[in-house]
Amino acid sequence: MIYLKDLLLTDAFLIKGHINTANQRLSSFLGNFARRFLEIEEAVVTDCVRDEVFNATRMLMRVEEIIVAHEMEEIGDDSLRHLAGQERDDTVVTIQFNGAARFQLTGRVSKRSMERDSSSPHDFLVVVAPKLVGITGKSLDVLRNLPYLIVNKSRIAFILE
Repeated sequence: MIYLKDLLLTDAFLIKGHINTANQRLSSFLGNFARRFLEIEEAVVTDCVRDEVFNATRMLMRVEEIIVAHEMEEIGDDSLRHLAGQERDDTVVTIQFNGAARFQLTGRVSKRSMERDSSSPHDFLVVVAPKLVGITGKSLDVLRNLPYLIVNKSRIAFILE
């Protein structure tokens, strides 16, 4: 059995599983991931609408479906270890997502991450000290009080500063 180290939220599902990131941080891995489907091993999938849980030994999911992600087990490089460091040039934001995601996310992001425009179809930014507003369901409690969330920029409708 593989340790479930990764957490992904889509419009309808909360997925806990293991993504082989080749010892990269999840944010770096997702930001550089060039394929359409992401492989997740030992996935535990919670249907947030029906409140049902099912397991899969191997799961493929479209990267564009990810709204937010979090790495429950910190491994790999040191790029995110200093998220709360004083050297960051952060701004406080409120993010509203598009699609069926009817919740907001407030927190701090690096100004550089918002200004950077990537040619990659999957571009992610890190929100530090995230607070989710409007998210309901006991299964989603795992998303509360996390030190950071990795946000899929393609799922953002708008950002308020």
